[in-house]
Amino acid sequence: MELGFDELILHNVNRQQQQFIEVFGEKVLPALTQTRAMEATLPTK
Repeated sequence: MELGFDELILHNVNRQQQQFIEVFGEKVLPALTQTRAMEATLPTK
């Protein structure tokens, strides 16, 4: 996924920091990793 930036910074203002980290690790990171792995298999332009 090319969005024009190299870094993503997240800021959670919720008091439930542990839950945020756990859900992010379970839901978001795998999706980003999967997207990145799929991109690596696509032919370059």
